[in-house]
Amino acid sequence: MSFIGKNIRKIRSVKKLSQTAFAELFELSRASVGSYEEGRAEPKIDNIIEIAKYFSINIDSILKKELSVNEISGFELIDPKMTSENGNNLTPSDKIPENTVPILTSDNIAEFLKNPENITDKIEIPKNIPKSTSVAFVQNNNTMQVNNEGIDYGDILFGSEMPIDFIFDGYIYMILLNNEILVRKVIKKENLFIFKSINKNQQPIIVKADDIKLIYKIEGITKSNINHFID
Repeated sequence: MSFIGKNIRKIRSVKKLSQTAFAELFELSRASVGSYEEGRAEPKIDNIIEIAKYFSINIDSILKKELSVNEISGFELIDPKMTSENGNNLTPSDKIPENTVPILTSDNIAEFLKNPENITDKIEIPKNIPKSTSVAFVQNNNTMQVNNEGIDYGDILFGSEMPIDFIFDGYIYMILLNNEILVRKVIKKENLFIFKSINKNQQPIIVKADDIKLIYKIEGITKSNINHFID
């Protein structure tokens, strides 16, 4: 069984592409992309090669297995099963990093809230970021950027959980809702929270306190060329 349709859908989700936008990249019709994702048809081999090349994904992987977020994002992977029978024949540089945290996406929030241990996509905490960090999130928009300054698309944010009563007005936090992750400045007004972008073209988002699942203080930010992701 080919995984190409499921992987096209996942690539679009990770890269925040509509079916139309994805189709335009490869001179396809939106209907064709829909039929691939639903398993009613498969793209021609020339199109598969173009898709794999464009997103820097191995052709064999895109066809024969469900891709992870890390593979689609283009990060270097470390195999968590990489060990010998006695576990002692790996060099230090080959061993799996000890200080890792889950990578949150809009697709895995529900599972994370139920059982964080089920999240398999993980990243090593960089040396300059506190080890109290408990999650990471790859910024998927430019709502916190103005004139090429601020938090850019693809930046990796590392956060540590904090009580909702301890947040400070005007600070930037990562906020988990039921099915969405926000990175915004926070203003608290009684039982409401106003999440503001630094981009004046973006409208504030107003949320009731009860709708907020978790809030994370941002401990550090790094660019998306970081090594040592775990699948």
